[in-house]
Amino acid sequence: MPRLRSALLALLLCVIPAQLHAQDRLPERRELFLALNAVVSGVYAAVGAATRDDGNVLAAFAQGAVGGAVTWSGQRLIGDGRPAFRLPGVQVAALGANLTRNAARGVPAFSDLILPVYPVYLRIRPGAEDPFSVRVSGLAVASLAWASLGADRFRADLDWRESLFTGGPVFRSTVSHLYPSGPLPSASCFNGNGCDDAVAGIHWLGTSIYTTGGRSEAASRRIIAHETIHLTQVHRDAILFGVPASDALFAHMEGPFAWIGEVFVIDAFLPMTGLNHALACTLPHHGGESWRLYEFEARAHAGR
Repeated sequence: MPRLRSALLALLLCVIPAQLHAQDRLPERRELFLALNAVVSGVYAAVGAATRDDGNVLAAFAQGAVGGAVTWSGQRLIGDGRPAFRLPGVQVAALGANLTRNAARGVPAFSDLILPVYPVYLRIRPGAEDPFSVRVSGLAVASLAWASLGADRFRADLDWRESLFTGGPVFRSTVSHLYPSGPLPSASCFNGNGCDDAVAGIHWLGTSIYTTGGRSEAASRRIIAHETIHLTQVHRDAILFGVPASDALFAHMEGPFAWIGEVFVIDAFLPMTGLNHALACTLPHHGGESWRLYEFEARAHAGR
């Protein structure tokens, strides 16, 4: 079933941007992503219902679509730009993904919730024998290690205040531009107009880095909001695919390996994130822009 859902979503996520590219337009409108979230989430839930003997495909599609709309609403809160709205937006977006996942499984909408509370997943199952459980996200630990090891490259330090507002690690760099890959450019490229491949912010699987050099506080907050939208995209993928895949993996293990599954979530299976990057490599560029739906979604809510 996970493979079938992944295949259908891959088809959707390849056809939609290809059609947009044919129309020679950049998809950065909020209403487009409301529709896209609803359709993709609805298809995810409908496929899950179709694989069950008692599944109601139309009801599952409807609940899944509602879940997609809720995720979009959480992203809109983040896109408002106010720090106080950021963490609620992250959790609302995660709630939407849970509604979609539960629709696919054919269980009540709020019967099983997985909430990302960095660096763990808090699982809430009202009425269950063990209604609360906490497990460490392997992805969260890996992304924090990546940012910490690259702190010198990005000239960044952990910003505790923004991390608390976001619900995940946020690093602050005092330069104007960052260079996430390749050889480091000359020192002059880190400020002013920058050089080739310069970016104002970076997000990698749960950890964000933003710049402040030569920018107003409002501009830096827009960068953080933009990168936080990327955080919700990773959470969405993890709740729909990563956590279920990890649970399925450890369900067949015994002894110490089973214990690992009770403490950690190996949330590395992120097919939607992988497809996003694959599209950037396969579709033609438009005006120098690579076709990454995740990037367009973040821009639609929080700007460039």
